Amino acid sequence: MPPQNLDFIKEGTLDLFIESFSNAARTVQIRGYTKAEQIIINHTTNSDRSLASLAVKITEMPIHLTLRTAETSVSRGECYVKVSLRIEGVVVALLMAGYVTDAGTQAWPNGKIESSVEGPGLIRSITGTNPAAGVEISETVPTGARWRLLSIFFGLTTDATAATRIIQITLNDGTTDITTIQAFRTQTASISLSYYFNLLGPDRTNLTGASEVMQTLPEMLLMAGYKVKTNSYNIQAGDDFAVPQILVEEWIEP
Repeated sequence: MPPQNLDFIKEGTLDLFIESFSNAARTVQIRGYTKAEQIIINHTTNSDRSLASLAVKITEMPIHLTLRTAETSVSRGECYVKVSLRIEGVVVALLMAGYVTDAGTQAWPNGKIESSVEGPGLIRSITGTNPAAGVEISETVPTGARWRLLSIFFGLTTDATAATRIIQITLNDGTTDITTIQAFRTQTASISLSYYFNLLGPDRTNLTGASEVMQTLPEMLLMAGYKVKTNSYNIQAGDDFAVPQILVEEWIEP
């Protein structure tokens, strides 16, 4: 039934309810019209993937709506928005839901409703924290995010203490270790090696003369609060990990 024929909704107070989840502060624009009025709404998102919401009263059922962002360089996976119709504060219809980008516009009634974890996510290259000497690498999936881990790169320079180090990547749910991926090549004193853990690609772990160690990662999805960390055997006080670089596919998860 066309929205303009739904006369029963005139019995209650109508509003459009906007909910957004974004990794940066952005202005989201809702434009449209009813039979009697033009709809112009500018909504500001939060910058930390947390919920920002706005309710705007309208006089009658919308006939057409569009949803877009005012900014440029907004990619899929960065800003997820839902627009619902409410009567007396109760949601009665989800009109639009999806990622807003600078290359496309969401629309109602001819648009698609999609989950925030549906389809491809945002490819991010994340520079981690440089740990102090003797301290392991540890990076946490931020609140409101879901990661598909693609690769991890870091260097390790060992001190002069005679010991055989075994380097491992451990995936942790925030409390409990889930799995560990061990580099088959060990590292001894007073050398520097570069470690590449990749989702796809060959292992190259046993070339003792090379300065690179390559290892395959399992395919895993990591939720908010999960940790990606090293868990090394025989690490010494002067052993120094370099800044890790992590490549992920990221979705917003409200």
